[in-house]
Amino acid sequence: MVLTLTNYYSSDKFSFNKFIIRLKSIDRDFKIDTDDIESQISSPLRFDTGRVDTINIGNIKFSGTKIRRAFGLNSTNFTIEVIDDNVVFSCVGFGHGVGMSQNGANAMAKEGSGYIEILKHYFSGVDIINDY
Repeated sequence: MVLTLTNYYSSDKFSFNKFIIRLKSIDRDFKIDTDDIESQISSPLRFDTGRVDTINIGNIKFSGTKIRRAFGLNSTNFTIEVIDDNVVFSCVGFGHGVGMSQNGANAMAKEGSGYIEILKHYFSGVDIINDY
């Protein structure tokens, strides 16, 4: 099976001003010293999957999900870098991370797998019951 990973790696760049505006849209009490933004972005606390659980930016602890939504990121598995006068998010993966790759499931279907085989591939130990 050949799997094409569309949007699996992505990068989004925001000026300091847009970065601050988006964070204030999450929490109006957000404050950050614009002279040294980089030192006010902590290393994130991550789940075992690599996705960001929480990250401290300025005076606020944000969830990875809130950051993903506010910046329109493809995933909560992201890193943040300050490059020149920009904040750059680099993401790995695409989606919510709850268990089933849409690209992978689509590739399996194109190879002839049925929905039961696909579901059992992504969710091991489950029984599919027809309850009609």
